[in-house]
Formats: sequence, structure tokens, C-alpha cells
Amino acid sequence: MTGQLNVPFEKEVSVLSDKKIILAIAARDERMLAFVVQKYSKLLWKIAASILNNAASAQDVEECVADVFIYLWQHPEKYDPDRGGLSSWLSMIARSRAIDRYRRIVRERELPVERMMAESLEHAEIAENDVEREKLLSCID
Repeated sequence: MTGQLNVPFEKEVSVLSDKKIILAIAARDERMLAFVVQKYSKLLWKIAASILNNAASAQDVEECVADVFIYLWQHPEKYDPDRGGLSSWLSMIARSRAIDRYRRIVRERELPVERMMAESLEHAEIAENDVEREKLLSCID
């Protein structure tokens, strides 16, 4: 689905309403999905990248954008043309997915720090117990 679409198809599709585009995607028209991907990828990339800015890699941004198009392919019926345009709907999904991914990345980064702190405390307790043990052993001797 990558690359340029043929020009007659692109011109023909560019005059279709969002509702007709969604109906074609719901009918499993892969060329229509490719058109939507080509038309909205840059917009969705900018949205995801602005949220994931310094927290994630380019691959995370790319996966986030891909998730939006996968969601569109799997759930075209969720789009309601009476509530807004297709670009707005896709943008909202991209924003939500990017926020979720950002939270997951931050949480994953915090867990190792918490583990390290817990292990440090365990080592401190072990060392403290060793000191007490040595004191008790010295009293016995």
C-alpha cells in the first residue's frame, strides 16, 4: 500500500465525501485505505510526534500512526460523519493512541528505577542484619 496511487484514482477519490470513503473502507477497498493513509499520514505523524516528542523513538511514532490506520480498517463503522470530518476523527484517535503510548513508556521507565530502589533497600537491610548478626556473635564468644 505504499507509494503513489494512480492519478485518475486519486482525482476520482479526492471529490468523495468522508462518508463514501468510509463506506468503501467498510467494503474492504484497500485502494481507498491506501488513499486515506497517503492523505493523512503526515498530519497524524505530526500529532503523534508532538505528544511523544522526547519520550519515544521514531519507531514508536510510526507504530502509533499505523495503529490509527489499523483501527480505521478494523472499525470503519465507528466513524460518524455527523459528528465531524474524517481528518478530525483520525486526529483524535492519533492523539489518544499517542497519549496512551506516552504513559506506557513513562511507566516502563519508572519501573526499573523503582526496582533498583527496592533492591537497594533490600541490600541495606541485609547489610544491617549482617552487622547485627556480627554484634550478637561477638557477644556469644
